[in-house]
Amino acid sequence: MNFLEKLIAWMENRPRVIWSITIMYALLIFYLSSIPITQPQALKIPYITTIEHVIEYAILGFLLLTAFRSIKRNEVWAVIALACLYGVSDEIHQSFTPGRFCDVFDVLADCAGVLIGVFTGRYKRVE
Repeated sequence: MNFLEKLIAWMENRPRVIWSITIMYALLIFYLSSIPITQPQALKIPYITTIEHVIEYAILGFLLLTAFRSIKRNEVWAVIALACLYGVSDEIHQSFTPGRFCDVFDVLADCAGVLIGVFTGRYKRVE
C-alpha cells in the first residue's frame, strides 16, 4: 500500500477529520470566488481558468467521495450531484462579485473536474 492509499484509509476511519477538511476546502473555494477582480490579468494563458476549475473541483470530488466513504456511504452519484451543484452555486455566487461573472463553461469544467476526482478516488477500489 502506497502513501496515498494509507492516507485515504486513515481519513476514511476518521469521519470528523475528512468532513472538516472537505468543508474547509469548500469554504476556500467560496472565499476565492468572493475576491473581486479589479484589474485584467497581466499574463494571458489560454484556458488557464478552465484548467483551474477542473483541478479545483477534482480535489473537491475526491475529498467528498472520501468523506462519504468515512460514513460508510459509497454513493458515487450523490457525490457527483452534490459537488456539481456546489459548482453551480459557486458560479451564481460569482455573479454578485465585482469583476466576475457566471459562466456555463466554468460549470462544465467544474463538473468535469468532479468526475475526474471521483473516478480517481474509485480507481483503487475497482481494481
